[in-house]
Amino acid sequence: MNQKTHHWILKKRVDLIYANSYAANLTTIVISFLLVLVLKDRFPQSLVWSWFIVITLIASVRIFLARQYFANDESLTIEQWANRYVISSVLIGIVWGCASYFYYYSDEPEVKALLFMLLIGIIASAMIVLSALKESFYGHILPIFLCLSIAILKTESHVSPFLFGGLMLYLALISAAGEKTRQYLIDCLNLQYENQELVLNLQNEIDHHKQTQKDLEIHQEQLEVLVEKRTGQLYATNEALVEEINIRKKAEEKLKHIAYHDELTKLPNRLLLIDRLEHALSIAQRRKTIVAVMFIDLNGFKKINDQYGHAAGDQILKDVAKRLKTSLREEDTISRYGGDEFVILIEHEAEAGNTEILSQKIINALSQPFDYDNHKLTIGCSIGISLYPHDGTTPEDLLEKADAAMYQAKNSGHGQNRMFYS
Repeated sequence: MNQKTHHWILKKRVDLIYANSYAANLTTIVISFLLVLVLKDRFPQSLVWSWFIVITLIASVRIFLARQYFANDESLTIEQWANRYVISSVLIGIVWGCASYFYYYSDEPEVKALLFMLLIGIIASAMIVLSALKESFYGHILPIFLCLSIAILKTESHVSPFLFGGLMLYLALISAAGEKTRQYLIDCLNLQYENQELVLNLQNEIDHHKQTQKDLEIHQEQLEVLVEKRTGQLYATNEALVEEINIRKKAEEKLKHIAYHDELTKLPNRLLLIDRLEHALSIAQRRKTIVAVMFIDLNGFKKINDQYGHAAGDQILKDVAKRLKTSLREEDTISRYGGDEFVILIEHEAEAGNTEILSQKIINALSQPFDYDNHKLTIGCSIGISLYPHDGTTPEDLLEKADAAMYQAKNSGHGQNRMFYS
């Protein structure tokens, strides 16, 4: 793997870590508060509340880091952003490990069982949230394992050796699962990067074919002059050249379609979306009109992929594309942006009120069950909306703002739409 590929994959992994940070750390605060409610009457309240304050502060710092990261703060390199999150993961892992103190000093079996299962659950959740970044994953779980192991071994109970053995086995299993998950993610990202490079190479090939086409057209004009002076043999040669040109045109059209359309849904891909968006903005600038960009992210799609397989996921994506076409006008552009994300470009009647009504129509359409192999599969979507020129004047600005609004909608609950607001 070359340096450019490594840097791109690291960026995507860090993106995933920080994207998960909001929900993970808010959940941490809620869970720790509920634990405090259980422990405050069984231990000194000053100790319990101090523990809660420390874990809340660290979780809040992690949320702040995620906010700064997605605010496109370029003052740090991607490696530095990764290291910051690793450090914060170690700190919050240590604080969770300190909860083993309550396990050790508790005389109530129910409380011990609650704390043991809670810490085991925290470790399991780390595999989902942090496995993309190895250092952050181990920095989080190892302090918990260490503190909990010490508490178990120091507890005089006939079940302590069994608990310790089970804990060590669990560490081995969770580590293996985390490694497998991380390797699968890296393989997927590597494939995505190679696909992007392939599309770029296809674009270069298209440009080459265009130049070849121009050269052939010039050559054809020269041949037409010679045809008037030559016999049937040269006429047959000219026909052969025309046939070759047609073959090249078909090949060019096929390559162009592959380069500009998603293979699965047949919708325009990101390249064609950017091209159409640039064209729409140039027209809107002259006519002083509004252009809307709607960023759609499917809810529950990963669960369907995991439960029913990628074939089910592919079928859902195709059906989503059909429902979007049914819900929108023919002049609107529907694009598969990547994964389970779609982007819609509205050029006509794109005022905020009309766009919100249309987004609700899409939410209603995608919330209806999908049929797959005698199963009724239900997903939903979250939609973010940005408007030209209010939210941006370039395709990158509008897509970024619509993406940010989509995350605001997702954080508000599934099946929501949000206009961008800074």
